[in-house]
Amino acid sequence: MSVNTSLKSAPRKPFPIRLNGKEKAYLKRKAGKLALGTYIRSQILDKNIKPRSRVKEKPSHDDVALARILACLGAHNISHNLSIIAKASDDGTLYVDDQIKSEIKQASEDIQVMRCVLMIALGLENPDGSSS
Repeated sequence: MSVNTSLKSAPRKPFPIRLNGKEKAYLKRKAGKLALGTYIRSQILDKNIKPRSRVKEKPSHDDVALARILACLGAHNISHNLSIIAKASDDGTLYVDDQIKSEIKQASEDIQVMRCVLMIALGLENPDGSSS
């Protein structure tokens, strides 16, 4: 049995290494699409390893901003309320007083804010309104 064969069949065991934030960020940049452990192993063992096609990439959107939009939608029940208003308008039964006008205006403003936050989170628009 050759040395290479015995190494390949040997069970893998973790080898912990402590890195500071800058070191880890540097290695992640160097690793590109490779998993960090795979990249480090390839560098230490002088192996030319190509990235697997199934490597997960980081999301390109801002999860916190998207969560804020979902929270706002859930808290104000906007889509349901607008559906009720649209149905009443179609039926001809929409009674509009000052309170209803105020609520419709508030719903419209809420939707504009959510649209802006969503576009920023997806990288489609900057806060100043210019496209990215």
